[in-house]
Amino acid sequence: MACPGEVMKAEQAVFDMLAKVKGMTLTGETLELLDGDGKALARFDKRLAQ
Repeated sequence: MACPGEVMKAEQAVFDMLAKVKGMTLTGETLELLDGDGKALARFDKRLAQ
């Protein structure tokens, strides 16, 4: 069963971004995924579930 079109587009965008990742930094509780030029492609901050 396929996902709705909007979900599939979002999923493909994430996969495309992940394919460009060449490095990462971890500062405190923040993870950044970086491209080959050191530009941040994505940033993730630790958050506690409530």
